[in-house]
Amino acid sequence: MKQGGLVNYNGTELAAYLRGIDAKMPIYILTGYADHTDDFRGAEFQVEDIIPKDQIEDPATEKAQIHKARLLRHLDVFNDVRNAQEQRFHDLLIKSLREPLTPDEQHEMDQIESETTAPILAAERTKERELKDQVEKLQKLIDGGNLPLR
Repeated sequence: MKQGGLVNYNGTELAAYLRGIDAKMPIYILTGYADHTDDFRGAEFQVEDIIPKDQIEDPATEKAQIHKARLLRHLDVFNDVRNAQEQRFHDLLIKSLREPLTPDEQHEMDQIESETTAPILAAERTKERELKDQVEKLQKLIDGGNLPLR
């Protein structure tokens, strides 16, 4: 990712960020740089697998089929967990409208809600940083008198 010059982070940094948002999310790194082992040191604990692109270029190969099967299993489990979590949140929400929740139920509802909103908050935080950077750049232009007048 960094090597392409499009972003200033690599796959392992992105994986760590995503893992912080959702610990249950299945994360795979597909890479053309699998032989650069130093680039992935520590990432083994953040992702389900680091897959060299040459192993999946031909989808008919046994290696590609194995990776596909593992990925689909992880996605199925992730979706099952998400669906159960969404149903539990719904049940707790309905109950909370009828009667007070127990402290344990309230804690569980708060946990599910924070896990659900974490990706939204992370996206907002990223946009907030981008806006802050833009404001700082504009302020420097204004302060330096380099702002062109129209």
